[in-house]
Amino acid sequence: MKEIQAQVLNRDTFHKYGEFTNLLNPQGPSIGSGEVVFYRDALTCHIGGVMTGFSTVLCQKRAMIITEAERHMDATEILIPLDDDVVVFAAAAGDDNFNGEGVEAFIVPKGYAVSFRPGVWHKAQFPINNEQASVVCILPERTYARDCLVVKLRKSEQILIKL
Repeated sequence: MKEIQAQVLNRDTFHKYGEFTNLLNPQGPSIGSGEVVFYRDALTCHIGGVMTGFSTVLCQKRAMIITEAERHMDATEILIPLDDDVVVFAAAAGDDNFNGEGVEAFIVPKGYAVSFRPGVWHKAQFPINNEQASVVCILPERTYARDCLVVKLRKSEQILIKL
């Protein structure tokens, strides 16, 4: 039987096969600061003819208050919490005037994946047990710049999520 030696993963030896990234300790271009930081398109690949980005969202523990929501009309968003259970919220697709009506919240155990269909309102996740959660976000590349409507709720419209 032929034998080969497993190598430490590094760019010099792996680049001829593809690319890789550390989703638990992301580096590079990011959007946001403080409580929620989105490390965008850390790894990209073609899936079904669409350039797809794998990003990490680092979410700090904070009050579970929905202050804003976003939607993508042309993309499904997939979220996978890696190191903590998180709470996500969703509201059915509607018009551009999100006002918090019809919102539901869900506990997503770490290691599970959820997908939001195009048009569904959602936003950053809330860690449950740890001070920070690392969440993989899978979207077509640059969706955050091409297909992302964010609506901020007035104080009177904000929603407190209870466990």
